[in-house]
Amino acid sequence: MTTALRNTGIEPVGEMPWGTHFCHFYETRDDLLETLLPFFKAGLEADEFCAWVVSEPLTEPEVWQALDRAVPDLAQYVSDQSIEVLNARDVYLAGGEINLHRIIDNWRV
Repeated sequence: MTTALRNTGIEPVGEMPWGTHFCHFYETRDDLLETLLPFFKAGLEADEFCAWVVSEPLTEPEVWQALDRAVPDLAQYVSDQSIEVLNARDVYLAGGEINLHRIIDNWRV
């Protein structure tokens, strides 16, 4: 079975099969945003649900501001509940500890 390719929005990467994972090393917060903003924009434009789990060096307000500048119809995507920006501590350290079963169950919802 052939998996259709999807636009990653990341110019050097191009298209990849859905579900592909890759690692990105960056030096500055601007390097990180330069990669992630086009990635999330492409996902939203492809009608995919997007969840951005934010940790340092970025904050949730910074991510929302950057998305607002990069994604012309962001307000509509937010209204449609097509995107969430979540704090990494809330996602991975709820209750003050890592609980892998809870984390996996939350991603399945």
